[in-house]
Amino acid sequence: MANFWREVARSNSMWALLDQSGQAVGVQRKGATYRLLWSTPFRLERALANHPSYSNYATTKVSWQRFRDEWIPEMERNRERASVDWVRKRHFVLDPSTVKMLVEFEMKQIADASCARR
Repeated sequence: MANFWREVARSNSMWALLDQSGQAVGVQRKGATYRLLWSTPFRLERALANHPSYSNYATTKVSWQRFRDEWIPEMERNRERASVDWVRKRHFVLDPSTVKMLVEFEMKQIADASCARR
């Protein structure tokens, strides 16, 4: 799971699926909605290869700024959770605020390491 935070922090982006109306795809399970997110296009493509039913959706790159400023508040309003780097049955489900905290922690680690090298 640490790869998700590190990869998003380094690229300042993540990947998601959009339906035909351009809305982020959420999966309903056990009364909850999970928004599917991946840290790289490779991880997303691997998930799609295992779940052909999702191939009808468009893939999109989501900037960290857009996720932080738009998607997190929307997910919190709708009580959605984030399902990160989902492939088959392996995935991690977290509250959007936890995703924010962990990615921003990684971003700080990267910035600190960069400053230490100077």
